[in-house]
Amino acid sequence: MQKVKGWRTALRDAADLKGYDISNGIESDCIQHIVDQISVLCKGSLSYMKNLVGIDTHLKNIRSLLAELQMSGVLIVGIWGMPGVGKTTIARAIYDRLSYQFEAVCFLADIKENKCGMHSLQNILLSELLKEKDNCVNNKEDGRSLLARRLRFKKVLVVLDDIDHIDQLDYLAGKLDWFG
Repeated sequence: MQKVKGWRTALRDAADLKGYDISNGIESDCIQHIVDQISVLCKGSLSYMKNLVGIDTHLKNIRSLLAELQMSGVLIVGIWGMPGVGKTTIARAIYDRLSYQFEAVCFLADIKENKCGMHSLQNILLSELLKEKDNCVNNKEDGRSLLARRLRFKKVLVVLDDIDHIDQLDYLAGKLDWFG
């Protein structure tokens, strides 16, 4: 009985909360304002990065490069260097910081370790970006054309981690006109 009283009190308190008054405004503007506020909160919730020495400098440099290049619409950015210097960490941090700005996102890790074939990576990429489980790529050529056709009008963020051959990039990201 005590539990029921507690729930009643909580529900009564929740009913008394005030929300946004949009009677004098446009609903879509109000929704956009709420989305913007939530997006700002999401950017600040990456507490795992505070112990990474020097990450802020790298992020600042890459974000300024992206801001300069963003006017062209579609970008492909590469991060390369010796093993163990933090390329994946930087890529993951950028992905986590920027992903809210895109319709769909995918972080495809350890590409060079894939033993199931390029078509399996293409299936994963399509499933993540389109939120569909029934994408069935049987070979890498079909996958290439399906990626180009299905993603052409989507604003996506794709991180391809640990690529060690140009064919991997070609079959997973192809040309700039694959993405919109």
